[in-house]
Amino acid sequence: MFYYPDISQINEEKNLVKSKTVLEEDRLIPSLDGKFTHFRYFKHKVSIEPETHKERAVITQDELKEILNTEKVGIVPYTVPFERSFAIVELQDLTSEKRITNLLYDAVYEGIPISDLKIGLEVVALRVLELVKADFNKILLTDFNISQYRIPMPITFTLLFTENFLKQEGIDFSNIEFIVQSQELKNPFEMATLLSLGASKINPTNYEEDLVNIANDYIQNLISKKGYESVKDFIGKKSVEIVGLKNSFLEAINPSITSNFEVEGLPEVESYIYMSK
Repeated sequence: MFYYPDISQINEEKNLVKSKTVLEEDRLIPSLDGKFTHFRYFKHKVSIEPETHKERAVITQDELKEILNTEKVGIVPYTVPFERSFAIVELQDLTSEKRITNLLYDAVYEGIPISDLKIGLEVVALRVLELVKADFNKILLTDFNISQYRIPMPITFTLLFTENFLKQEGIDFSNIEFIVQSQELKNPFEMATLLSLGASKINPTNYEEDLVNIANDYIQNLISKKGYESVKDFIGKKSVEIVGLKNSFLEAINPSITSNFEVEGLPEVESYIYMSK
């Protein structure tokens, strides 16, 4: 559905993880001319193999349920309406009529195109802000309500945009624990990218318990190769190379990061995400 991988691709990569073989990033994360995934813009530049450890950044469904049952966790879907008009209504509900008036004025009189992606990211960030202001310091970002009418925002861009959005509101992103629940995740490289971008725990809904254990072992090997002693030290450090994104796009998402190899900007990225269902 949308730009998410199909079940055959997910199963293929799950089988590779289950085999406990050496995983090559170039095999699992497509290049710019391959099938679209937003993870292709984030590179670790290492191959990885399982390394036994006790830390658990990747968690099972049961572990997530335990957290939700015993801790105060705010839940934020990172899906938004596929149709622009409905997305704008959600944005207005979270802000004001003035925000929409300014958006339309810029489009009509200033020639600034309306960006569905930027609207969607703002909607998700505003949902997070509401919960943070209500004293939630643990947030579950989830795509549980994805449907033919609701498109998930790329979770990589969501984390980056939300960090910058909260910073503009005077809120330290690192003080909030983000748990990401995603149907999209296929391999440990993608999970490590989310940890590097600020997620504290990952719940890949297509992973069974044995695969979750193996994924944690792979991630331990990745962070060790990058010089980190623990997952905690790795979280939020942005220890991942950005490739293929124009800096004008990154400036709009999160100006704290840059790309040394610029190819695709907002129009290209948005066209991939909002391609026909």
